[in-house]
Amino acid sequence: FAIISNFFSRQEVIDVQSHLIALQEALQLKRAGIGKGSDLKVVNEQRGDYIFWLDTAENHQALKPYFRKMERIRLELNRSFYFGLSYIEAHLALYPKGAFYKKHSDRHQHGSKRVVSAVLYLNTTWESCDGGELVLDLENGTSEKVIPEAGKLIIFLSHLMHEVHVTHRDRMSITGWFLQR
Repeated sequence: FAIISNFFSRQEVIDVQSHLIALQEALQLKRAGIGKGSDLKVVNEQRGDYIFWLDTAENHQALKPYFRKMERIRLELNRSFYFGLSYIEAHLALYPKGAFYKKHSDRHQHGSKRVVSAVLYLNTTWESCDGGELVLDLENGTSEKVIPEAGKLIIFLSHLMHEVHVTHRDRMSITGWFLQR
């Protein structure tokens, strides 16, 4: 895994956060589910976030820096680790107060192409008492707790188990996955 503080500037965070809030006010966010395709279902006991899937070809002006920077990361991951990553899929995520996501892997059980996961945090202020930490289970038996601070990006292998602790206020992010064809 890697953590990059200040991956997004304060203004970039505010721009995307404003877009996410506008989508929420326009009732464009949907309850997130688990699984994919015909196996997709909303399970309240597993997760409680709301999402808006992003289209790289038709994204909002505020999202252009995200896709530009993520493309540079994709190229560097391929250059350094020979992953053969072809593209990224991503969504905006809003965890309202009380929401969480129990321990899971980002690789779907049937035919997942996800190799590397990435979470970019969009809250301009966050304190440890606000909860909402991502806890990543590492292969050596330890874990890494990541506080969702504005502009911070965490990148990790998609097969690693992780969870999002209960949030005590709205928590916003962009979650993306680098995929192989």
